[in-house]
Amino acid sequence: MSNLFSWISNLLGGPFGRSTVSFPGLALTRGLDEPVNDAAAYGVGIEETQPENGSLYWKVHRVHHLTPEENNFRQHIFLDMVDEAGNRLQGGLVLVRWSGGEQVITLDKPPGQPAGNFPMWKYQVCEVVALGMPGTTLASDKVTGLHTGHKGEGQDEGGNRLFHHSFAVVFQRTVAGAAADLHESVISGSVANGAGRTVVLLQDSAIVARTVVGADEIYHLTGLAAGAYLVTVQGSDVRAGPATVDGRISATVNLTLPSVPQEQSSVGGRCCAALAPRSNCPWTAPWQAGPR
Repeated sequence: MSNLFSWISNLLGGPFGRSTVSFPGLALTRGLDEPVNDAAAYGVGIEETQPENGSLYWKVHRVHHLTPEENNFRQHIFLDMVDEAGNRLQGGLVLVRWSGGEQVITLDKPPGQPAGNFPMWKYQVCEVVALGMPGTTLASDKVTGLHTGHKGEGQDEGGNRLFHHSFAVVFQRTVAGAAADLHESVISGSVANGAGRTVVLLQDSAIVARTVVGADEIYHLTGLAAGAYLVTVQGSDVRAGPATVDGRISATVNLTLPSVPQEQSSVGGRCCAALAPRSNCPWTAPWQAGPR
């Protein structure tokens, strides 16, 4: 199992659960490099969905047939799901289907191991799609032809024998048509009544960037990668979005803070004895009592 952990650790850029996918030359988005699938020789295929440009979807980022050293006689589909930057998404859902059945797998395993797994049995042929994070619905690529009916491999058939083969599948949330690894998008706009306030940019509840609104009530957030962002004003409940960018295009998000009413001063009483002549004031302060 440690060899499998090492492989997925390298894929996720460090110990399980850490960020940034680090395969050299591997595009994070369709249109530049094709998804990586080293299991094609085992009949595993990728059916690509056709999302509209600029929309989010689940792309197959990696399909890997485990080597005998990595597998150690298992017969599983190991599953993971990452965001646009390659950070693991804990709690994601993946659907495994086969002839006559299906099962939803929750990716909830702790750091240090694959986020989820599905044990295959003899003669079962599976396909896998990403359902995504709970409460969201995005199109997904599909991985097909996953099964264990392959001959033994390695010295004395090593850890891969007939009906003992495993695969690792990683889905990545991606902006369709986005440019891989570009950080050139800009989100800007106005914050009415917000001069001097701080705008905070969030992605999956994590702070990505922040900036101070100018005296002209305009803000700019630059150097953004592809993704969906929420624009908020620090210290308030004002927020807008999500704003989706592809690493190149810009987006405008305007916000309005409630106006602060100006304080008004007032003087109580009918008149002020200190400011009005006594002869014109019908009210006399106690300390001014005396003959008129």
